[in-house]
Amino acid sequence: MMLLLGLDSQFVGVEGLITAIDDSKFFNMRGYRRTLVTGVVCLILFICGLPMMTEGGMYIFQLLDYYSGSRIIVLIALFEVLAISVYGIDRYFNNIREMIGMSKGCMSQTIIFYMKSSYVFLTPIFSGTLFVMCMVGYKNLTYAGRPYPLWSIIMGWSLASLSVIMIPIVMIIKILRSKGTFKERIKYLIQPVYKSTQNPAFLGQKYKSLTANVELNNIITGQK
Repeated sequence: MMLLLGLDSQFVGVEGLITAIDDSKFFNMRGYRRTLVTGVVCLILFICGLPMMTEGGMYIFQLLDYYSGSRIIVLIALFEVLAISVYGIDRYFNNIREMIGMSKGCMSQTIIFYMKSSYVFLTPIFSGTLFVMCMVGYKNLTYAGRPYPLWSIIMGWSLASLSVIMIPIVMIIKILRSKGTFKERIKYLIQPVYKSTQNPAFLGQKYKSLTANVELNNIITGQK
């Protein structure tokens, strides 16, 4: 189970990193180039993981896991769901429908209500509570009864801050580049710019075409 859990976590992490590289448009990721970039990223991550295989590797692993793990992931998740709330949960669901080509009637209202409640209420409450509990219960890292030195604790918090520091930095840059008073800048920046690339009629036709293709394929293959 631990092997499968580790592999699953690696797939998600690597795919998220590759997607970020693809979205940045620094590289042309078409065709074989995506496979090449994926191989290079995996090689770099493999080399970065080699120090953890040494005699003192467990100390490095504990340092990274303790400071860059649970509390930071929960904080980032909290920022993400808050951004969705500011953007608008209905706009967010419309974007999902456009990206996967689903019409409005393909999901039950119960599922939609549950997902919206999770994004707007449940996830922020639980994420915020978990983050506060992690910070209140924080203790300096120890391993095998040995406390970590002060320089390693400073390094751990520095590594943890790297995961979230871009959020306030980008916010400050956006505020400085906007025009008007400070209040006008904040008001302008929290207003979402939503541009639908596909109209609902086209989405409905696309979904019907997809459904027809699936039904035709089932008839050909003899599936019900």
